[in-house]
Amino acid sequence: MVRIPDGENRGTTIKGLYAAQTELPWEVYEIWYLQRDQTIQEQTSVRPETISRPSRPYAVIFTGFGHHEYPAICVSLNSAIEFCKWLSTKTGKNYRLPTRAEWEYLAGAAPSNPDETSWHWDNAEDTTHKVATKKANANGLFDCLGNVAEWTLDKENVHGVAGGSWKTKPADLKPGYWQEYSPKWNEADPQTPKSKWWLANGQFIGLRVVCTK
Repeated sequence: MVRIPDGENRGTTIKGLYAAQTELPWEVYEIWYLQRDQTIQEQTSVRPETISRPSRPYAVIFTGFGHHEYPAICVSLNSAIEFCKWLSTKTGKNYRLPTRAEWEYLAGAAPSNPDETSWHWDNAEDTTHKVATKKANANGLFDCLGNVAEWTLDKENVHGVAGGSWKTKPADLKPGYWQEYSPKWNEADPQTPKSKWWLANGQFIGLRVVCTK
C-alpha cells in the first residue's frame, strides 16, 4: 500500500488514503475466492464467511490471459466489494473500493507518453500483462491507466470502472476516463439469473483496493 498525499478532487477532500501499488493480482484474489485461508473442515461448513464467496467458475476464465502476477479479471462489483470486506476482517483495517473522485486523484496526471506507463490497445496485443511492468505514476502506483479497468463505488451507489484497459485507445487514457456498468459485461453468462460473482465478458475488468487506517 502507498500513502497518497492529502488533497482535493471534484470537491472531495482526500486525506489519510492508502492505495494498493498494483491492480489486484490473481494470487491474492484466489486466497479469498478459493478459500485458501480456511481449512477443509471450514470450507465444508455452512458459515456466513463461506457463503459470501464466489463458487469456482465453470471454465478457466483467464484462458488466453495471464495468471501468476497478472491482474484478476472478470471481477464483478459484488465480488470486489465482498473481497474488500474479507480483507478488512482479516487485517483489522478498512479496505474498500475507491470513489471516482479518489481514483482520479490517485491516478494523477495523464501520461505524456502512454507507452511508458500503460498497456493499451496499441501495445497490449489484446491481453492483460503482468502488473508493475511499466513505469509507476507520480504517486508510485502502477497500471492506473490501461491493463485492466478498476472498479469505483460512490456513496450514491454510482458504480463503474476507471482508467481504461488493454482495450482502450491510448488517446483516451486519462484519469477521468470512466465507464458506467453495462449489462453487456455479463451477457454471455448462460445462467438465469446471471452470476453476481463473475462477469463473463469482463476480461478487461479488475480492481485496486484503497485503505483508510
